[in-house]
Amino acid sequence: MAQIESFGPRVTSVSFPWPTEVTGLERIVLSAQGDLQRILSAFFARPISVETAFAQTYTQISLDDPRVPLPEPNDEALSDISPSSPVSQTRQVHLQCADKTVCTATSTVRISSSRHAHLFLVEKYAIGQMFRKLGTIPQFELVEVGIGSPDISLPEGKSTDTNATAQPLWRRYRLSIPDFECEIVEVFPCRNMFTHGDEWLLDDRVEAHQPPVSSETRLSTLQIVNPCWSSPMLVLSVGTCFFLMLALQIFLISTGHLCC
Repeated sequence: MAQIESFGPRVTSVSFPWPTEVTGLERIVLSAQGDLQRILSAFFARPISVETAFAQTYTQISLDDPRVPLPEPNDEALSDISPSSPVSQTRQVHLQCADKTVCTATSTVRISSSRHAHLFLVEKYAIGQMFRKLGTIPQFELVEVGIGSPDISLPEGKSTDTNATAQPLWRRYRLSIPDFECEIVEVFPCRNMFTHGDEWLLDDRVEAHQPPVSSETRLSTLQIVNPCWSSPMLVLSVGTCFFLMLALQIFLISTGHLCC
């Protein structure tokens, strides 16, 4: 079932049969419409870069002809691209943050415009940046969401390396604008990335191995900084001395040994 997004003058609704285990933050990420890099960058407060794992490009003389590999896309080879003679590419990229893969995206892109083909295949714009460059909001269709390993169709001789744990999160969706259509499978390697943030991102670095500050440690620190207020025995002793001195003064006044 595809995602259904509806809106009115004052109401917006997103409906999808989400798996019960999926959290609210995960639903936000899974609903990204061509702007996943921006959302992940905001979440981690760090840049997100795109590294290409592989890309295979094909051309077709006509829609009835078989696809022919195009090893080196260039403007001359792409000059005759049209809806009846499209170019397509199957590619896999890694979205990386702090040198760690936070998402692996495998996509099949169909292009029927020379301009779009130039931006995507020659200038190497990533899919999300294509829509921003063209100033167009894509039509979005969320097809599937799951926990585990999805089925991904890859070109012969290619394999996927998602660096995934036992419970990766994934989605399959489509994005399209005129002359540029994509079907994408994205795998997020570990659901902990959405609950632990920087701790997960930096788990192989010194920062992640600093032990958490326990309540006992915080209490010890407080006692060192302000021992007068951190020791109950000391407070009790000061109070007792005060009352003893007050009682002594009252006794001396009442017996005439001390004048007011």
